[in-house]
Amino acid sequence: MSTAEKGLNIVLLKNLKIDESTDCDFSNSIIRDCKFGAVSVVGCDVPEMTLSDTSVISAQIDDSMLDNATVSNSSMAGSEFNNVSLSNIRIHGGDMKSGRAENSDMSGLRLNGCDLSGTVIENCCLDNIHIRSSHLSGMTIDGVPLTALIEKYYS
Repeated sequence: MSTAEKGLNIVLLKNLKIDESTDCDFSNSIIRDCKFGAVSVVGCDVPEMTLSDTSVISAQIDDSMLDNATVSNSSMAGSEFNNVSLSNIRIHGGDMKSGRAENSDMSGLRLNGCDLSGTVIENCCLDNIHIRSSHLSGMTIDGVPLTALIEKYYS
């Protein structure tokens, strides 16, 4: 393809509008080095999509299914999740410093090898929680050091 033909294709794509009347199938396509500023994608099926080395800063994702998605080596700093299902989610090697979880159902959640130092738990249901093989120094419950409660329990 000549340089002139490539330039023509780019000009055509700049003004391309794809709507309900357009039969559009990008299956098995590779799109590289493109800018999609202020693009809206509505009602599209994009199974098995791969985003790699891509910036989607300030993206808004509403009423979408992201089931079985894998996010690796990526930054989601400052992201907000509202009314989303994170059931059966697995976070491995994640950095959630200064993160917040509010009004969320985390029943059945398993934490293993996590650093929760400095974490504040307020107004939460902690029924049937099991803490095993964990460091508890400095931990308090309603201002009472946990070590004092344990000592009193065993005395």
